[in-house]
Amino acid sequence: MLLLFFVVATWMPAAHASVFAGFEIGREFSFLGKFCFTWDANYSHVVGEITAHIRTPDDGVKLAIYDDEDAFWAFISTDPSCDCTCKLADEHTKAVFDVPRASDASQTFSLNYTIREHLRPRFWYVALAKCVPGGDSYVPTLQSLTPANFQHYYFTAWYSIHMVQAVTRSEVPVFQEGLTTVYTVSGVLSGLLVLIQLQSKLRLTQESFHPIVQLLTGLVALTFLTNASLGLHFYAFELNGIGAPLPLCLARIFQVINRVGMLLLAMLIAKGWTINAIALHGRTWLTTVMLTYSVLYLSLAVWYLGYVDPASTLYMYDSVPGLAICSLQIIVYAWFVQHLVATRAKEDDIAKRRFFLQVKSHPEGVLSKTFGG
Repeated sequence: MLLLFFVVATWMPAAHASVFAGFEIGREFSFLGKFCFTWDANYSHVVGEITAHIRTPDDGVKLAIYDDEDAFWAFISTDPSCDCTCKLADEHTKAVFDVPRASDASQTFSLNYTIREHLRPRFWYVALAKCVPGGDSYVPTLQSLTPANFQHYYFTAWYSIHMVQAVTRSEVPVFQEGLTTVYTVSGVLSGLLVLIQLQSKLRLTQESFHPIVQLLTGLVALTFLTNASLGLHFYAFELNGIGAPLPLCLARIFQVINRVGMLLLAMLIAKGWTINAIALHGRTWLTTVMLTYSVLYLSLAVWYLGYVDPASTLYMYDSVPGLAICSLQIIVYAWFVQHLVATRAKEDDIAKRRFFLQVKSHPEGVLSKTFGG
């Protein structure tokens, strides 16, 4: 579990930033960053701006800009026959700029590129390239990677790329607009639910705090912490174009714990634990599902970190671990319904039978009512 926390904590959405900066050692072609700009149906206003500052000690370095149209980034990133020269061809780029060699630390190439779009929001991409004859076929070895060959085939550059929506000056890409408000409101609502439940607990004198409600209270508390952390992250994102790394790490961890916990809660209710049965049967199955679910989330994080191209806009669940998680959820839901029906059939109390029936028909709503009561 600690390994899961560590991996998920490093699961950072760097591709969703609006500020990209650092030092790049590249060969032929290097992706720097992407951003989703809005659109103007009348094509009368600039919708986005890309500001770039680059310093390189090498000759022949170029800055290339693309959008996500089929003939541009979609083509050069998927066609294996498209070499470096092809990637910089006019028919596949929106713009290409020569980056002059810097003779000293004060010489920096600066660019302000404006964007117009009238069809729909689009991702735009920025990359550096240095095309040399035979560069795609060169295979570096310890013997061949001499300083001369390194300088010939590779390039280095310090870069700072800043992408913003032109009209609103927003640092937020289109698909993440409004998330600060969403998570703030969700955080307030979930926080109120936690307070209501804790207040109900304080009023209890003779009755005990039901174990199922205890678990649900803990999960809603995690939901509150998740929403609060994400709200803080996206608020910082609006200000600096990067966000708040620590709250984002915590939110990712809380999300995984919450999802695993909700799955456990559903299975406990289906088994009737502490509702019409004291003993918990099928512990091996429950443990196996929880471990499998955790391992799949670990695999999803590893896949996202190690195998996804930073330039990709692929949804994280469009992967083998993601599909496995979705498949497991379907299997568990079928198991949940089957055992819920069996548990209800053993119950004689009318109120409890009605409860199980409501859980089967509207599981999320009933859990919310259970929490609120």
